[in-house]
Amino acid sequence: MAQSRTTEHCVQMPAHGAGQGKTAAPTPEKQLNCFVRCIALIERLGNALGTLAFTWATVVLLGGYPTALSSKDFRYATAIVSLEAARMFSRNNRLDYQLLFRTRGAVRPLGWNGLTVIVPAAIIRIVLASLRLGSHSYYGDDGHLDKRNPGDKTNLVPSLNIFYGMVLGQGALYIAACMLDIFSFIPQRSLARQGGYADDDRLLRKISGQALTMLAMDSVNNCLTMLRETGYVFIKELTSIIRVDRYRCVAASLLRSMCLHAQQELEESDQRELSYALREVLERTLIADGAELEIFIGLSSQICKVIPEDLAKELEDSHIKQRFVMRLVDVLNSYTEPSPHCPGIRRVILEQAINMMEHDSRYTNCFIDRHMAEALSMVEETVSEAENYSLFLGDVGLMEAREPLSSLMARAKQLLAVR
Repeated sequence: MAQSRTTEHCVQMPAHGAGQGKTAAPTPEKQLNCFVRCIALIERLGNALGTLAFTWATVVLLGGYPTALSSKDFRYATAIVSLEAARMFSRNNRLDYQLLFRTRGAVRPLGWNGLTVIVPAAIIRIVLASLRLGSHSYYGDDGHLDKRNPGDKTNLVPSLNIFYGMVLGQGALYIAACMLDIFSFIPQRSLARQGGYADDDRLLRKISGQALTMLAMDSVNNCLTMLRETGYVFIKELTSIIRVDRYRCVAASLLRSMCLHAQQELEESDQRELSYALREVLERTLIADGAELEIFIGLSSQICKVIPEDLAKELEDSHIKQRFVMRLVDVLNSYTEPSPHCPGIRRVILEQAINMMEHDSRYTNCFIDRHMAEALSMVEETVSEAENYSLFLGDVGLMEAREPLSSLMARAKQLLAVR
């Protein structure tokens, strides 16, 4: 179980009127962070239940009990499967992030047009599931099962209960998320009033950006949808926003997810925009600290995978190659133990070093000269389970990294051993 909580995706806004020397009450931005996280998690749970129900219906029910299902259950299951297939395939899983927010130029709430699509679909799920769970007559016209000769109806009742239960849960979660979306103006205006913000549109962009960051984490479908829904200008907008202080971390986090999960969809114009932003990214890496430093090292690492030649050229042209390598090693040495404020910083440093050394063996010598091997030995002695997660709920890790930190260390050591 992870032991610390990440702050990577928290909205950072100034808190006014905080007392000195007293236990501070929850700040407006922390309250809003909790609100955004709740909506994103509810939406993800709803999608997960929907996908599981779709699989259960096609494999267990329609595949395992094709002749045992009553005509009513067959019709209900088919209708629910068709409804879920429309969400998953016909619209390219667009609801994965449109349930909460839409991006087209600026980020804006889903609005009534979106709700009129999602709410009826959720109500249909709830009604269909409730009707069958309420009647509980799954054995057709006789209404009972001959226990001495169950035939192919063994476990039919629990299988249908599980299916309808998942559908009911999915519909309820979607309704809950939509209700939260409708009343999202309450914490937004509260934060605007308490935090001294008069520009609601500016505040909304920041709030929505954080929600999109949450939804882009470890989700290929969401990242691809964001690219397509914005007419493939999303990267250009993010590389522009990254220069604005108040949006910098949110934009960098989104860019990192785009490079990681939508690399194959990035066009030549997107790669040019990333190249233009490289100097800003590298400069922030050299001067930032804490959670912001973790975000920007993570971004530079992913840019290195997308356009490695451009990164190498920028390091050479700016005469900061040695300084950049030294910065990575120094930061790694400064974190002798995992940090509760940025538990992923040692991971992103290793990823950056690996990407650079795999692209050009000359970087290997640079890291050797800066005693990277000794730094790795220190990290190896203090590895924490929390460093294998990128999202936390309290002290519990929710989103596990695809590659454990121990594997990254082994790869880095292997590269350093080959000059």
